[in-house]
Amino acid sequence: MKRYLRYIALLMAASLAGVCAASAQQAEIYIDKLYEAEGYRMVAATPQYERNGAFDSGPIVALGVSVQTYTDGTTPPTLCLHIIYSAATGFAIPKGGTILLKLSDDTVIELHNLLETEQTIDRTGTYHAAYGMTQHQNQAKTAITPEQIRDISEKGIIKIRTELENAHFDLKYRKPKFRNILQQQYDLIEAALATRTGDIREGF
Repeated sequence: MKRYLRYIALLMAASLAGVCAASAQQAEIYIDKLYEAEGYRMVAATPQYERNGAFDSGPIVALGVSVQTYTDGTTPPTLCLHIIYSAATGFAIPKGGTILLKLSDDTVIELHNLLETEQTIDRTGTYHAAYGMTQHQNQAKTAITPEQIRDISEKGIIKIRTELENAHFDLKYRKPKFRNILQQQYDLIEAALATRTGDIREGF
């Protein structure tokens, strides 16, 4: 659990660094590590932000793909989508809570949060003196399929609905967002898995 929480902290720090430079981001691997004792390897791309404009109302969302493979040779890889909500306040997304993604052709992808409710909320936030504001990096983690990644990348997202503990909220985009981003992340991860082991001893 402690190792997983450190991973989440790294993921959130990476996403926070990209809030003000969303349009300039390129897909990149942020974590590629073999955890021998636990029997798995984690490869994750830095979550990338998309925003409506310079003065978004509501949270700004970043999406990032990760793959976890297992050394036992029998457990299938786990493909996940990490959703980061950079917001002025902290909020919790219940475990099992629904997240709906509407694509530009009005098809809907339904996802469900895998994290414990308490893991989704950033209660403290990070204060940015230059902007005189505190940002909270709330998050969800869901299972996703390669086909869903392809659909999102080809069509783009026009609306996100997120279930909270006692309500839900919508984010609407004026133009389709997240086109190509997730596919680029997934392709980078697949290339990393095919060409290196994630072992610290590799190439030493």
